[in-house]
Amino acid sequence: MNRSFAPLKSASSSKTTPMSMQATEAKIPISKDQHESIQEELLKDAEFAFFFREIEEDKKRLADMMNEIKSNLELISKIAAKKAALQDIQMALARGEVLHYEDQAIWDEGEARIVAELQEKKELDRKMRKEKLEIKTMIERNQNDLQKFCLESLGSSFSFEKSGRYYKIGRGAVDLQQPLGESLREVGMAFRSLLTDVERLRSLKYNDALEIIMRYEKAVGPHHKDLHSIQEVLKQMRDNVEMSRYSWCLAVRCLCDEMLLSDFIRTVDSITTSEEGSQDMGNSLNEQREFFQLMDQGRCRAQMQMKRVKEFNQMRNFFSEEEHQKFGTLVPVVPNTQRNKKQSGNNKRGGQKHNKFQKKPGHFSGEKRPAFKNGNKNDSPQAKRPHKKNKDGFRPVTDQK
Repeated sequence: MNRSFAPLKSASSSKTTPMSMQATEAKIPISKDQHESIQEELLKDAEFAFFFREIEEDKKRLADMMNEIKSNLELISKIAAKKAALQDIQMALARGEVLHYEDQAIWDEGEARIVAELQEKKELDRKMRKEKLEIKTMIERNQNDLQKFCLESLGSSFSFEKSGRYYKIGRGAVDLQQPLGESLREVGMAFRSLLTDVERLRSLKYNDALEIIMRYEKAVGPHHKDLHSIQEVLKQMRDNVEMSRYSWCLAVRCLCDEMLLSDFIRTVDSITTSEEGSQDMGNSLNEQREFFQLMDQGRCRAQMQMKRVKEFNQMRNFFSEEEHQKFGTLVPVVPNTQRNKKQSGNNKRGGQKHNKFQKKPGHFSGEKRPAFKNGNKNDSPQAKRPHKKNKDGFRPVTDQK
């Protein structure tokens, strides 16, 4: 028999029901520590604390009632044993035997009194069991009301203990929190991580640099003492979107505490000890501007790849057979065509051959390179050689050879 899926219904054959999500409560097992943590937070609310204490008092009453029922049951058992012993005692007296003092006490008490006491204890047991059930029902009802109060009025989770196990009733995770915004501590950790990371500082882009400062602005609030300093850094960045990484480092020093400032200066100085590190810090945060700066420095990816291909192909003829097998296919071979030879020959005499269609070196498809916006020679850490390192600043690049 051929089995297949049922054909799909067309959109016109049935009405579609809009999809919706609803928050539902779930009962989740939790640890004792999590239960105590939830209770501690809930007890901060005065109304919850009042109802909670009432339930705890009812639980104590229930525990006391259970102990009283247990004690009364033990008495019922003893009285029932005395009633059962009366018949044996009567038979022993009929035989003329001398009674044991305990049996004599039972006989002296009399059957009527024993039966009456037994009935009294049984009636008391019935009343206590009824009261126990009422207390238990009241506790369950009050717990349900308290749970509803937590979920609906307080908007919090509710936890409880049952048979030595702990549970949470709520609409979300047990112990995960998602605050509305980042705390100063969280942003501060991210800020420190960036300012002490050599690789991230050397390749920092404008959007990433702007984002971390904007996160600080949101976290501090409108009345924080350092809000003006943060807004001043943002103003500098927006006024000069092509500022260098080094200029940005100088600008954000005012946002560092004493310990971070020391680590930050040490990180930047470790970068600028090398020529390439100095160039990276002097380059712009703006990606387009930095692209042309890397071209001028002969360090953009395409230039480095071209140089690598050229050198590799010059070395290829000197490879051993083993090196050919291992490395021969890593870089493509540059074909030496007749056209290349002809063009090369035309330029051997009389210098470079020009014509009216030839573009001058340095021109890129008729487009002008973007200029430094509001930039000047002081944007680069290589601008001047100071005689002495500033106490609160970074070591300028040109101090390093």
